[in-house]
Amino acid sequence: VETITSIAQTSTSDNVAVNKLDTKLFRDFIRAKPQDKPFVLLTPEDLAKFSAEEKEASAAAGDPCETATQIAIGQTINGALTNTDCRLDDGSYADFYVFNGNQGQIVDIRLNSSAFDTYLGLANETGTFVREDDDGGGGTNSRIVATLPETGLYIILANSVFPNQFGDYSLSLNEIIPCTYTLSPTYMEIPAAGGTFTLTVNTQNTCQWTARTNNGHITVNTVSGTGTSTISFTVSQNGTGQSRGGGVIVNNESLQINQPSLQC
Repeated sequence: VETITSIAQTSTSDNVAVNKLDTKLFRDFIRAKPQDKPFVLLTPEDLAKFSAEEKEASAAAGDPCETATQIAIGQTINGALTNTDCRLDDGSYADFYVFNGNQGQIVDIRLNSSAFDTYLGLANETGTFVREDDDGGGGTNSRIVATLPETGLYIILANSVFPNQFGDYSLSLNEIIPCTYTLSPTYMEIPAAGGTFTLTVNTQNTCQWTARTNNGHITVNTVSGTGTSTISFTVSQNGTGQSRGGGVIVNNESLQINQPSLQC
């Protein structure tokens, strides 16, 4: 029996046939979708019930539960639930989508509809990784943000919460790039007389940051921002008779400063 990966690679259309054991993740593999409980996976004994003959017969009959649509990272697909889609055990209808993901990749999947109460699922081929959501997207929309545990093919379930709900929907798949922060400089010698100084935080355009200090002789003038920015801070005169340290902290990064004392 062809694997879902080989079928996806050799298909010449947007729709690809999905191995029956793979789509069992959302029809029989997730046995029945409780409205207030997580997915329930089948045991290996349950899976053994589905023979190659059953798979071939279903595919020949055009079973909609044997078909998935490829979706790419960064793509939004407008679809619709109809009574010709795959019917789950709870009487609801569903569409399936597949994409290739990488280990450690963070994906943001959203299912929105004004026609029905959405239900969203995500799983890998083996069923060892399964996520589901009902209203995480606000209102009756669904959203899953997940870190993929392995490199391979993943299946998305676009579904309704209740049986016999139909209508248009939009499904989006995006990648979340984790924010990284660096400071320039990371060390500064401050004159004993003090003054106002600046440092630069470098990060991605959409990444937010906050700046603070744990030292009473330092005042942070620019406390928050987005993207690469210049941060202003003021250090008071040091008349303590001894040098002192301190720092400005931006998220988890820090600028260390040293300030000598005034010499009378």
